[in-house]
Amino acid sequence: MAWSAISGIQDMSWSQVTGDTAMTSQSGYISNGGAAVTFTLPTTSGLGDEIEIIGKGAGGWDIEQGAGQTIHWGTTSSTTGAGGSVASTIQYQCIVLRCITADTDWEVVTANGTLTFV
Repeated sequence: MAWSAISGIQDMSWSQVTGDTAMTSQSGYISNGGAAVTFTLPTTSGLGDEIEIIGKGAGGWDIEQGAGQTIHWGTTSSTTGAGGSVASTIQYQCIVLRCITADTDWEVVTANGTLTFV
């Protein structure tokens, strides 16, 4: 049984990726690209769903949003919709996101380093 050491979620599936990836809820990703790996939030998500990204590759990662989606971290939020994003700023940066409004709103539960919000 796969589980997340950060959030404690059991049955979380993990993938190591080197190219652009459409994420699914209850999944973890190891970003291992020489250039930034672009992750897209799932279009369908339920209240409490989680996603994790662990940075490994030198290129880091970038999370893009779809229509009506927003990522929040304390008092900082991304621009709502397809123009909004959150990106890593260092190679081994990690992030855990939890869905707080089905399909649209995600909260950063934990992250290391500084995040870039657009």
